[in-house]
Amino acid sequence: MAENAPTLVLKLSPQDTGPLADIRTQHKLFVAETDEAVWLKAKEAGKDIRSSLNALPAVRTYVLQGRLLFPVGATVPEAHLPQSLQWKPLQVWLRVEAPRSVLPPLELPADKLPFRLVRSQEEKTASALLIEADRWLQYAETAPAVRLSKLRFALSEERQVLVTGTPLPAVPGRLFWQMERLLLPAGWTLEYPLLAPLLSRRMTKKPDDLVLIQLGGPWAGIPQAAFVDAQRATVRLSINA
Repeated sequence: MAENAPTLVLKLSPQDTGPLADIRTQHKLFVAETDEAVWLKAKEAGKDIRSSLNALPAVRTYVLQGRLLFPVGATVPEAHLPQSLQWKPLQVWLRVEAPRSVLPPLELPADKLPFRLVRSQEEKTASALLIEADRWLQYAETAPAVRLSKLRFALSEERQVLVTGTPLPAVPGRLFWQMERLLLPAGWTLEYPLLAPLLSRRMTKKPDDLVLIQLGGPWAGIPQAAFVDAQRATVRLSINA
């Protein structure tokens, strides 16, 4: 690589970052995100990497000098590189495993520990949202990064996504609120709320696991390890896997 090779900075639209996976093995590549764009920085970008960078669907390609951004071939800077960018190596940014599916329904003898859901007389804030995978992907592609950073999600084999965090996405889906470790359908509660601690212990394996209980359907124990942070990269790789 040439000694005096420049540092290039590419600005990409969030929905156009898929091709970055093709150059993940290249060294000295770093990524940062803002709400409007994904930035790729290539330190000492010699001829061996430039052809790969030129193939990317970049909105703009710059030569970086200090914090000034010069369009390639220009002698006058066009902008400043945002100071708030937090850079990660490309390999780290893309090193995402698809979330584990939620566990299948566990066994719990109804005659030993029965419970029934009834309409709740009090209002509670929903803490989880169950939505279809495609709808979650569509939301993640356009949501501000600061909103996504407050969310986590788990993907099931049935391509349903359980999203937790605050505030939850304002998209159609089924809302749940939490009682102990139980995620109950919003608007419903246990007929005997005092059972919540006992049910939580019996229906989970670890203290930080959750239990998703659906009206008229199966319930599932969900380990915390099934959840991953909601970033555009994690969502894309998980849904498109």
